[in-house]
Amino acid sequence: MRKMLLKIKESSDLFVKTFILYVMGVLLVPTRRDDISLSSVCAVTDVADIPKKNWASYRFNELVKCICDPNADGKSIYMVACCWS
Repeated sequence: MRKMLLKIKESSDLFVKTFILYVMGVLLVPTRRDDISLSSVCAVTDVADIPKKNWASYRFNELVKCICDPNADGKSIYMVACCWS
């Protein structure tokens, strides 16, 4: 029974991590590429810390990084930004 509960917990954590990475890629830090940045992966390593993160600050820092060096990836000359209507 304990093994089954641990397996369910691991599956639940995996779903939460995947969902948060998806939301980050679509809403918080959208890109034109299909890859995920290392900072995004590091942000979701511990599921218990996800609600404690300052996501607005994370988004702001990513936006500033794109403004300061829009061609950092060597592929794009366009700034990545969220459009809210």
